[in-house]
Amino acid sequence: MKCELTVSVALDVADTKDTARLEESLRNWLRQQPGVQAVTTRAATEGCNTSVWRAARKQAFGPALKHPFSPLR
Repeated sequence: MKCELTVSVALDVADTKDTARLEESLRNWLRQQPGVQAVTTRAATEGCNTSVWRAARKQAFGPALKHPFSPLR
């Protein structure tokens, strides 16, 4: 049986880096739990889920792509 669990977490932080650290820790912990097939996070405010987005991007596309117009190509 497949179930989808939706959780909402409201944080009061002075620095978005604290939020990013919590998101990353939560995402890593959830991925290690038995039976968890997918983890998706979405922040309601801009800048809160930057580290999670970067981790997902790196997982999907590999390390950072080289800039095509860089003089050091």
